[in-house]
Amino acid sequence: MTVKVEKATTAFFANKVRKALHKKIKGYSNCWVQDDVLIADIQPLGIYTYHFTISEISNHISHGLTAEQVSRDIIKGYRDYILSEHFYFK
Repeated sequence: MTVKVEKATTAFFANKVRKALHKKIKGYSNCWVQDDVLIADIQPLGIYTYHFTISEISNHISHGLTAEQVSRDIIKGYRDYILSEHFYFK
């Protein structure tokens, strides 16, 4: 029974993260849970794919991690990735 509840909770959490990403990012973004790992993919305009993962997501959720925090971390990582791909920093 607890495994079903855990799967439902993580799926609900991933859906909330996906919706938060859709509000902020242009292009394709998706988020899902597989084997207790949250996976987020962002593909703007079909050029390249940014891949973000968080392992043991059910443990993080039970300790108070919110979908807003995760979406903020994904967007920050994505922004840093885009800047590093297109600009030189000294």
